[in-house]
Amino acid sequence: MQQRAANEAPPRWLAPSQGWFKINSDAAFYENKHSGATASVIQDHRGVFQAAQARWYDRGFDACLMEALACRDGLVLAKQQGIQQVWLETDCLELVNLWNKKDVQRSIVDPVLKEIDDLRLAFQDFSFSYISRTCNKVAHVLAKQVSSTHRTEMWHVTPACVLDLVLFEASAG
Repeated sequence: MQQRAANEAPPRWLAPSQGWFKINSDAAFYENKHSGATASVIQDHRGVFQAAQARWYDRGFDACLMEALACRDGLVLAKQQGIQQVWLETDCLELVNLWNKKDVQRSIVDPVLKEIDDLRLAFQDFSFSYISRTCNKVAHVLAKQVSSTHRTEMWHVTPACVLDLVLFEASAG
């Protein structure tokens, strides 16, 4: 495990530029059941919560595919909200690397990457990047809010389970 230098600041959530909205996405994958959940949260340039959703999937091939579905679901939510400038973040570096090589690679995630590529055309501006797991806690917690018996959840106000995290991110970002 690589350790941070004593004078190096820990990674933190960064707010997007004014006019942009950030979508943080995450997935929970249960390997023993080959199922999982996705979550996406949208925040503005001040870190103010705009909307979020979580979805349960009965079938998932692996964690990377679930992360791709989380990104796709987040873009669908942003499109529904009428957002035009989107910064999509995931804590799955493998997915970002696949995205950056999408024209020359083939993987199980490829069909979802094609959906993401089609969805990005709905936005005026689009950015897709990796973020440390420590900066993606809101989406992580929201992914745990659904299950096979409680399949979807949508929020238009900050849910109590992440209120402190959202306020902390907004003050740090």
